[in-house]
Amino acid sequence: MTDEQESSIADPSEDSSTLNAASLSAPVRVVIVLAASALTAVMLWFLFITPKAHGEVHAGSPQNLKMPSLVTLSEAYTFLTPVPVGQKAPVFSERDGNGKAVHLNDFRGKKNVVLIFYQGSFCHVCGKQLESFQTLLDSFSKHNTEVIGISADDDLHTQETIGEHGITFSLIPDPQKALIKLYGVPNMAKNGLAWPSLFIVDKRGVITTSYATKDSHRLSGAETLSLIQKLK
Repeated sequence: MTDEQESSIADPSEDSSTLNAASLSAPVRVVIVLAASALTAVMLWFLFITPKAHGEVHAGSPQNLKMPSLVTLSEAYTFLTPVPVGQKAPVFSERDGNGKAVHLNDFRGKKNVVLIFYQGSFCHVCGKQLESFQTLLDSFSKHNTEVIGISADDDLHTQETIGEHGITFSLIPDPQKALIKLYGVPNMAKNGLAWPSLFIVDKRGVITTSYATKDSHRLSGAETLSLIQKLK
């Protein structure tokens, strides 16, 4: 065999090292491409998507918030502390939906008072709650108890509630949330919709029941009457 023929025969060790290098370079290239893509995606997220999401949390209405987190809840609601049992009920003087003056102090020493904070005229469940008090209004009267409803509705929507549900006790419109804040009722920050809440004020002017919940349960007329009957 000539020298030229010997030089034309490839060294097996050289072929093996060449194949190994080729087989390793492809995964490395894939890893580099994936890493670059991930880095690009992260940069785009911080530049464009994150500012938009923050805008939705701070500027969007509670119904439109798309990020169900503690941050969005704190933005959507004004978390207050309801007036506790044993404390004197904050006094107020307002006019109800029919223009009648309502002074809480007028009931001191004479009647117990039930204050129902409901969401508004649009709330069907709230309407049913008010009706349950209307049905038992005579029983409340026999136990020297006045029933008063309060919502963030304006005068017009308060009148709608009165007419639709046949309410004869006082419903006070509170569009400025003055009474809602006075009694520490948690509420939606934008439109003031109060969590279903109820306070019982005894004849001494002291809170004996302080109830506020974000779920669907509302104290009915019958449940509240049973609490009134336990008062001395």
